Amino acid sequence: MDHHGWLEGLENEVVRAIEDPDLIVEDATHRNRQNYLRLAKDRKSYLKVVVEFRLIGRNEVITVCKASNIKRSEKTAWIRN
Repeated sequence: MDHHGWLEGLENEVVRAIEDPDLIVEDATHRNRQNYLRLAKDRKSYLKVVVEFRLIGRNEVITVCKASNIKRSEKTAWIRN
């Protein structure tokens, strides 16, 4: 998270988004990625964690960002009831 200064102190929220997401969607452009979304405290946006799954080696968090909406091209893989 070296390049994301706004995330400083939010490391636990990133882990929480992966371990206890509100929504998981298939990435619109990369078949081997899923986007984990957790509703932000303001309840108007999501914390979006993009995870790349690999056949060999470890899965990797590619990026973390704020998202105000979900792209139509991102198909829902899982949603909290």
